[in-house]
Amino acid sequence: MRLTQPLLNFVKDCQKQDLRRREKGFTVLELLVSSVLLLMLSALAASTILFIKRAYTEDSARKQINQSLRGTLDIIGADLRVGGENLPSAFPAFELIDGGTGPDELVIRRNLLDEVLKVCEKIQANTTEPHIYFAIDYVTPGCIFSDNTHNYEAWRAYRLSHEGSTRAYIVNMTTGLGEFFTYTSEDITGHKYRIWSDKDKWLHTYDVNASAVYLLEEWRYRIRNG
Repeated sequence: MRLTQPLLNFVKDCQKQDLRRREKGFTVLELLVSSVLLLMLSALAASTILFIKRAYTEDSARKQINQSLRGTLDIIGADLRVGGENLPSAFPAFELIDGGTGPDELVIRRNLLDEVLKVCEKIQANTTEPHIYFAIDYVTPGCIFSDNTHNYEAWRAYRLSHEGSTRAYIVNMTTGLGEFFTYTSEDITGHKYRIWSDKDKWLHTYDVNASAVYLLEEWRYRIRNG
């Protein structure tokens, strides 16, 4: 009994100390350790959430870029396939224009009609003549009146099918210079065929046997550097 009683007293003392400890609550050290652990877990959870959110955002942006790029390539691919239609080999159907400090430009062109009108009377730069002769007599090669009846009828039919006017392009193949204008009508005067434009003044000179008129369709794509 003498050996057992001290042991019982020790157990009772421990129970009393534990009870007093519970009544007092956590110590400062325990609170600090708990706070640090909680902060570490919170930081880990926050970084995980941010990582998942960033990955989702980047993936969504990547998908959107890929879809836009695929759509753009589909459009450009379709234009490239028809580029050069009804154009002579000397005509620049595809052209890459250096933009200098700005974006470069890809130009794709095609002719909407098989019929091309030759310029049969010289047009001088800065003149105000609104018409273009494409048939003038019975002897000049390419400008023979009877040989251009089909061209006259084809251009007239195309214009009338486009609400009475359409865009055309005149170019001097020797200089490579050209300009768009609105083709508004056509007529016959004597043994001459001619078309009329809305031009107030021609920008360039168009020589006979070097110049022609096309119903040109053109697409331009800007290419950003970098």
